[in-house]
Amino acid sequence: DVLVLDEPTNHLDIQSREMLEDALVNFAGAVIAVSHDRYFIDKVVDKLLVIGTGQTGEKQTGCFEFVGAHKKVYTRYAQLVEKRLEQKEKKKAEKKIKKQKTLIPKHKNAAPKELKRFNRLSTQQIEDLIIELEEKISDLRERFGDEAVYKQQELLAKLQKEFDDTQKELILLYKAYELREK
Repeated sequence: DVLVLDEPTNHLDIQSREMLEDALVNFAGAVIAVSHDRYFIDKVVDKLLVIGTGQTGEKQTGCFEFVGAHKKVYTRYAQLVEKRLEQKEKKKAEKKIKKQKTLIPKHKNAAPKELKRFNRLSTQQIEDLIIELEEKISDLRERFGDEAVYKQQELLAKLQKEFDDTQKELILLYKAYELREK
């Protein structure tokens, strides 16, 4: 009562896929399936063994992870990876802020040269700019996933420069904010 399937939905039309999925959901035995079809995994699978991938979704030989859920196990796994990535990014940002705190002068009135342009802004305005830039960075990250971007090297280079410049500006705003909060 065990079925072993390797990419069972490849080369099937939609109606055949649906029939196969229904048959597997109703199958009383165990099913071991290798698949890259996310929809198939979500519909049929209740336990997922991810092989060759690290905690944050990067390729990592020798690693594996077992994920169990009652429904939509792939969606659950994708959410876990996204959450881990967010935590990793948050820790990176916190480290940067902590490192930057040591670079900020001890006197409130002594702002570094690169932060002088923020002196005219209130703390609330700086907070608003930080939120705005964080949203912009999020939008830019999404644009990196656009296939059209990778087809045009100039567009990719322009997007990368905009992303880097925005991150640098955000770091400066964090520094200016931290200076105000002291």
